[in-house]
Amino acid sequence: MNSIRLPLYYGYNVHLAGHSFLLLPQRALLWPKYHILIIADAHIGKVTHFRKAGVALPVDAILTQMTRLKELIRSIEPKQVIFLGDLFHSDVNSEWEIFKSEILSLNRTSFILVRGNHDILPSGQYLSAGLKICDIFSTDGITFVHQATEEVSKFEICGHMHPGYLLKGKGKQSVRLPCLYKTNNKAILPAYGDFTGLFNIQPSTGEEVYLIAKDKIIPITF
Repeated sequence: MNSIRLPLYYGYNVHLAGHSFLLLPQRALLWPKYHILIIADAHIGKVTHFRKAGVALPVDAILTQMTRLKELIRSIEPKQVIFLGDLFHSDVNSEWEIFKSEILSLNRTSFILVRGNHDILPSGQYLSAGLKICDIFSTDGITFVHQATEEVSKFEICGHMHPGYLLKGKGKQSVRLPCLYKTNNKAILPAYGDFTGLFNIQPSTGEEVYLIAKDKIIPITF
């Protein structure tokens, strides 16, 4: 098991359903063939949502996440961005207007939202931000959904799980890292958003995880 240190906007090559993708250290996936950027579980609005509920999250985190998203898109200049659900965490709050303004300024890129369980805003809100909305999006043999289904005849790229893996070192050292989790017919992306938490996965034989440790990708095959 070796770690690969990457430049900030470089990616680690991952093969999915016969296609080559780049897993980015920013917890996003790039499909170079079509110049499509894929982002799961951004959960924009979560900071404001929890602050209103009395949870002491830093207000600076709002602009930090928004800036990170905009810089990623501007650095890559994809033709299209696919948000794999849970784009906005809850009801409309001040973060939605910030996000809407930033997205509309990126007029060289088109945006698709594959709805997730947290995407509860009225459709008009998404459309006013220039987002096309759908429940499933398919192209070139790959199906994009928010949550993995029981479908086995198609390869799905999805989110929802917020996968993480516990990496153990010498002694009692350990760290839980976000990852892309690849099974036989699914690729479950790490959550892009901050303050999303991690679900501890237990891979089976033949499955793969690609751990993201800041600017490094650590691939593991089981």
